This record gives sequence, structure tokens and C-alpha cells, in this order.
Amino acid sequence: MIKKASFSDLEQLYFITKSCAKYMIENGIFQWNEMYPSKEVLQKDIELQQIWKFEEHEIIIGIVVLTEVEDKNI
Repeated sequence: MIKKASFSDLEQLYFITKSCAKYMIENGIFQWNEMYPSKEVLQKDIELQQIWKFEEHEIIIGIVVLTEVEDKNI
């Protein structure tokens, strides 16, 4: 099921992004790193209601941010 993420999802969202960043770096993709995306970035996406989660059996297995605003490069 796809639905908007909430503040109660923040830790899971952060874990997913950190796991993805690690995998990306190991495969030569340097879009994300240990500093980005941060919890603050994810929290802002939740506040702006622009982050969506994909759940299967009440476990978040994917996320997407739909926005027209670009984050600053870190």
C-alpha cells in the first residue's frame, strides 16, 4: 500500500535511506552519503507532506519524495 509518511515513520525512513546510501556507495554511486539524506531532510519532507511510503505487511519497503524543490548539494 502506498500512503503519505508520518513522523512516526521517521526512524524507519532514515534506516532505509542509510541502507540505500551504503549500497549506492559500494557500487560507485555517490548521490547519497553518510550526511545525506539526513533525518532533518526527511523530517522536512514529512512536514511538507511530500514523502510517500510503500508498505507491505505494515513494513516500509520503499519511499519516494514528490517535490519541485531541489535540496542543496552537500
